[in-house]
Amino acid sequence: MKIDIFSEIQNPYADLGIDRLMCFQQVGALPHGSVLSSIRLVGDLIPEFDQ
Repeated sequence: MKIDIFSEIQNPYADLGIDRLMCFQQVGALPHGSVLSSIRLVGDLIPEFDQ
């Protein structure tokens, strides 16, 4: 599943010649556990972008 999400994100940008993406997360009033979970999920995708 991780690779499927990565492909959906990367392909349109790669087709345009974009080779860098910036991730910004609004955490606002989210519980601490939810924020940590989100950071971990994004961290799992980072190695896929580095290929």
